[in-house]
Amino acid sequence: MNDGMIDVLDQWGDKTGEILPKTEVHKRELWHAGAHLWIYNSKGEVLLQHRSPGKKIFPDTWDISVAGHVDSGETPPQTLVREAKEELDLTIDPELLRFIGITFFDAKLPVGWIHRVFDWTYILQMEIDLKSLKFQETEVDDIKWHPMDDFERDINSPEIFKRYSARPKYVYQMAITEIQDMLIKNQSE
Repeated sequence: MNDGMIDVLDQWGDKTGEILPKTEVHKRELWHAGAHLWIYNSKGEVLLQHRSPGKKIFPDTWDISVAGHVDSGETPPQTLVREAKEELDLTIDPELLRFIGITFFDAKLPVGWIHRVFDWTYILQMEIDLKSLKFQETEVDDIKWHPMDDFERDINSPEIFKRYSARPKYVYQMAITEIQDMLIKNQSE
């Protein structure tokens, strides 16, 4: 696990002024910031990554296109640019990111500690040839374009939903709604 320095947040998502290594923040179960990016294409598909089995948080599950902890002094869009490059060798333009909201996660993980994070969430339409991407194998072991209709069915099926990261269902539903709205808007233009 990258042990970058991250800002500690209070229970409302505001910085406390304390900056600690990520492992210490997790060990002490402190609130901190993350960034999520859902990438979709004009065909109505969402890019999903499969987290490597060695990950401490949500191993061996399908998850958000790009995600990561916000390093101290970094903005969420800067985090997403960094993480997209690190995880997928993908260059993204932060000016094209569309902010859709802040979600939070406050739950015990199977590794034994409570993960408390506020996630700044964005969407981005991007046409990507998956063969051009190179995974950071310690983070990602597969990626796929997944049709939005199938994705929505997966999230609403208790059995299939177990294959996804155990984030609150509303995190997925918020992304689905926003992406579907953008696809409809783009078709009408």
